[in-house]
Amino acid sequence: MNCMLCNGKTRVYNRRTHKNGKEYRGRRCNECGHEFRTYEVNQFTLLDAFDNHLPDEAVDRLADILEIEFPELIRERRFPEKYLKQAKENGIAYQTFRTRVLRYKWDLERASTAPILGEENIS
Repeated sequence: MNCMLCNGKTRVYNRRTHKNGKEYRGRRCNECGHEFRTYEVNQFTLLDAFDNHLPDEAVDRLADILEIEFPELIRERRFPEKYLKQAKENGIAYQTFRTRVLRYKWDLERASTAPILGEENIS
């Protein structure tokens, strides 16, 4: 990993597990001595965190960017391609589909087919 300040090579000088169970690494730049921490976070945890604070459209865009920038993350899809395709055909964004399944515990069929309610449908 490269330093965020000078782009020099860094090395791990400390590895710990935080109280929340997440592992972090203390890194130090070999060039400028800058120290910083890195945490390993999977894409779903990251998107869940964004989902709690950003509009759905922004989270969907971030999910798209992650898929473009880090295609290796997509090798192990969490959801069957059949349902992802079905959701897309029904105008249901990936983040909406994912939220329906993970947060609201909908089954895959319902999550990929139930129409999205617009403001005109809400009384």
